[in-house]
Amino acid sequence: MNHVKTYYKTGEGVDIHYHSWEVRQGGYKWIALVLEGPYLPVDKNKRMVEFLLKKYFKVYSPGIPEITSIVSKETSYNGNGGLRSYLANIGSFRSFIEEREGDMPVIPFVFSISALPFLYYYFNVLPPFKAFVLFSPVLDYKMPPVNGPLFLKRRVKVRYKSSEILSDTEEERRTVEPLITGDNSVSKKLVKDLRREFKKFPGNLPVTPDSVSIGVYYGEADVLTSVSRIEGLQNRLKNGKLEIFKYPRMKHIIFYDKYWKKMEDDLNLFFSGLTF
Repeated sequence: MNHVKTYYKTGEGVDIHYHSWEVRQGGYKWIALVLEGPYLPVDKNKRMVEFLLKKYFKVYSPGIPEITSIVSKETSYNGNGGLRSYLANIGSFRSFIEEREGDMPVIPFVFSISALPFLYYYFNVLPPFKAFVLFSPVLDYKMPPVNGPLFLKRRVKVRYKSSEILSDTEEERRTVEPLITGDNSVSKKLVKDLRREFKKFPGNLPVTPDSVSIGVYYGEADVLTSVSRIEGLQNRLKNGKLEIFKYPRMKHIIFYDKYWKKMEDDLNLFFSGLTF
């Protein structure tokens, strides 16, 4: 397996640090654009990376500065931008990998707090993706960790109770807790912009112009997931299909939950239905 950690400089001069993985050079047929949570850094989420490599993906995971756990002292940009900065950064990185990889299909895999800004990007920036996956999506910014007094800080520091986001199984907790980074945050301006834009989510989303396949995976014991907003997104889609996969007892970090193999089976089912 080849693993690279480096950075890409956007046209605006922003350094976007990223990880990439591939089994061997050229040994892939899909591109996975992984947008982290930022609870569990992608480079620590070995189960997910190994699963994608087995499915013939090359994996790119950028640290979009507005939501990231990838911190570099060499980066002058402080990541305190809002929605416009997020759109520019994710768009620049997408162009970078599409120019590098040619016409290889790109499928985003989006975690947690990154789901809402990604959806704004998807519905407002062309061309759209033909498929994407949301894991444990946080679609309601009135919920922790982006509500209440944390919102008054310059950057919303991601705080959590491990009992809320990890598995109920003690062995799983011992495995995952050391992996979760303590240095993670979300831009306050981005949160402010999203709270304004998505006050009536998903009713204010435009209709997607092309057919899209969306897979949503979440645990029924996840306190950060708003089920009504997931169902609202499903009902809002006119051109495309959204499949919901939910799991009893699972919490937020679903790749390291006791029952993650069931989710792996459902991911295989989702991929088997893609036709491009």
